[in-house]
Amino acid sequence: MNKKILHTLFFNIILSSLALANTNDIFINQEISKGSIKTQDIKRKILKNIRASYGLKVLGPSLAGTHQDGATYNRYNSGQDWKNDDLDATSSQQIYHAFSLGYQVTPDVQVYYSKTFQDDYNDNIQYETYNADGSIYKINERETGISHNNERINAFITNIYSNQYFFVMANIYYEIPTSELSKQADMQYGIGIQPTIGIFSSVYGLYHGLHFSLARDYYKRQEYEYKCGGFTCNQKYQTSRQSISAYIGYNITDKLNLNMELSFDWDQKGDQAQALNEFNKNMDDIIEIGPNYSLTNNIYLGARVQYALTNAEAEKSALIGTMNLSL
Repeated sequence: MNKKILHTLFFNIILSSLALANTNDIFINQEISKGSIKTQDIKRKILKNIRASYGLKVLGPSLAGTHQDGATYNRYNSGQDWKNDDLDATSSQQIYHAFSLGYQVTPDVQVYYSKTFQDDYNDNIQYETYNADGSIYKINERETGISHNNERINAFITNIYSNQYFFVMANIYYEIPTSELSKQADMQYGIGIQPTIGIFSSVYGLYHGLHFSLARDYYKRQEYEYKCGGFTCNQKYQTSRQSISAYIGYNITDKLNLNMELSFDWDQKGDQAQALNEFNKNMDDIIEIGPNYSLTNNIYLGARVQYALTNAEAEKSALIGTMNLSL
């Protein structure tokens, strides 16, 4: 068979099958279109359920005029030393950053990753350490610059239980020892639960409730002895933390509210975490009060005064500003 006949037969076969081919093409295109629509719907659904947020907290000056320039009260540097005496919480003014990226699994459950760090940006900030009799042992300088905290994997559950009187929601987290301090201490992991009980009010605009936080950190060795000079020293890592906060607020408008919160804090060190009958005073107990303003549906601004209830004095106070963005 010569090439001309072969070409003619092939051309006739093509012509005779055009109708069927067109029908098949329409069907295939329809199926491809359906698949494309389904794929686009899945992508849209995934993108729609992605959640991201950024939080900023500025730790400003205290109400006292006795701090050196650039210094303030930082509650997170408060607590007790080995003698159970209060630590000097004088610190640099600070900017704290918090990032989160997550996914809305169901209307009531969001899983997300969180990363936080802080920038102590003022140099030469001095603080004191004390002898057993309360006299000054040494004057030190705070470290400056950026320091990172452990990263966390979280699950936020918004509707655990509710009735006509109250509702319960909670954040549960798994903490990864990513900070340098945690690595040096051979921390293995941490877990925590942070429930909130909100109490419904019969007064329009009024809201109040309780926040709780229970955390447990695990180390290769949570308590051990070692030689330090001619002495035997005992290392006890902070193995658990507990706190409770009572809050009350009032919605002045649909964008502006005034909030007040009291926070109390305890911890356990080393082997104390193996029992439920021994707790230590941890960070200073505090009161915070101030307004919050919703600039848009995704941008929230806040300001508050923080004041320590533990040995209350103006030096143990700070002005704080916050901003939260959500996507």
